[in-house]
Amino acid sequence: MAKTADNLTSQVLRSLGAWLGTVAALVGVVTWISGWRGGHSLVTLGLLVVLVFASDWKVSPHLGLALGYVLVANWSFARSDLEEAGKYYAKAARRLRKVVRYRDNELWRLATAHDQRWRLLTVLDRHEDALPAAREAADAWRAAVAHDTARTPQLAEALNRLAVTLGQLDREADAIPITEEAITVNRQQVTLHEGHLARNLANLVISLSDGEHWERALPPAEEVWTIRRRLAVSDPNLRDEVTDDADRLRRVLYHLDRPAEILHVSESLVDHERALVADDPDRLPAYAEAVRWLGTSLVDVDRVPEAKTRWYEALELLRSFSDSNPAARPSYATMCERVGHTLGPLGATDETLAVIRTGLAIRRTLADEDDQHHQELVRALAGAALRLSFCGQPDLARQFAAEGLALYRQNPETSGPPQVLQVLEEHAGEESDG
Repeated sequence: MAKTADNLTSQVLRSLGAWLGTVAALVGVVTWISGWRGGHSLVTLGLLVVLVFASDWKVSPHLGLALGYVLVANWSFARSDLEEAGKYYAKAARRLRKVVRYRDNELWRLATAHDQRWRLLTVLDRHEDALPAAREAADAWRAAVAHDTARTPQLAEALNRLAVTLGQLDREADAIPITEEAITVNRQQVTLHEGHLARNLANLVISLSDGEHWERALPPAEEVWTIRRRLAVSDPNLRDEVTDDADRLRRVLYHLDRPAEILHVSESLVDHERALVADDPDRLPAYAEAVRWLGTSLVDVDRVPEAKTRWYEALELLRSFSDSNPAARPSYATMCERVGHTLGPLGATDETLAVIRTGLAIRRTLADEDDQHHQELVRALAGAALRLSFCGQPDLARQFAAEGLALYRQNPETSGPPQVLQVLEEHAGEESDG
């Protein structure tokens, strides 16, 4: 109960103080207008009393006083009483320095007070005096940004003001690193905003594609592809997004029947991934996949020999990478399956079989080493049976299907969905019990 009574007393006192301050300010305004020179001081005192008692002065008397000083300074500045404004901005800054020692969220107020001091001193052409204010503003905004990145635009502006002031003092050499910092900060902002834009564009492409609005989807698909390729150079987190953007753009172009443009996208993606691999060797699987896609795009414009060259290049890239990175062996097996799938329709039966056998050999080794690869082996055998049957090799198709069927029956729970079983039974020449 005592604590409640104390709080009530505090509230009454603060309310009374705020009321008295308001009365004093109003009386000051009336007497000032009437010609009494002391009215100005009475207004200032009244406003300070209001702000001090309206705030939680037990917790932050410095903040209450600082806010009062800022209000008076702004008022004085508006009345062109620049000397008076400068005095109160300086008082506000001194109080706010004490506030930010325990309230990081008030750093922006200190930075703003320094900004206002700089503006005032610049208007007075006092650039030597404005320089410390500009430096203090930049330092305060740097600290504010460390606490809240939403303050980044204000930091960029403060750095620009500091560079301008140094220029006014013919200290261009000192202004250069400040301007470079401002450029870096601004680039970060541009990157952030472009990243948000790219995300929105990608979502639009997805929605338009789902609705089969292919013509409308093309411009945003091209724009997001352009933006993200540029941003991904310095942001590794966006690099997989670039591949997704390329796939979406190629899908749109496919439905618009533009194979030459699809080829251009595939060539650009290869160039992009090649540049990334130079700095990040772990990107090599993504580069190999881009090369494989380029081969597929070349087929669509009737450049089959070049397509085969690209496919074998992709296989060699992943084979070499998997030799020193065992975790990439499943990716190499997948690449073999994909290349075998695209070689088949071209009538290259021997080449198709060789690539499929390579992929299956990897899958068998992986399954022998770890049961978790069992399902992928069964699926790969079903895929091989389908492809070889399509290529006019029923005996080989039956052979692979029989192997897959035996594996499926050994452990049906981990061998894949019923559709896989159906494919294996069909190509092995067996009737399903169902």
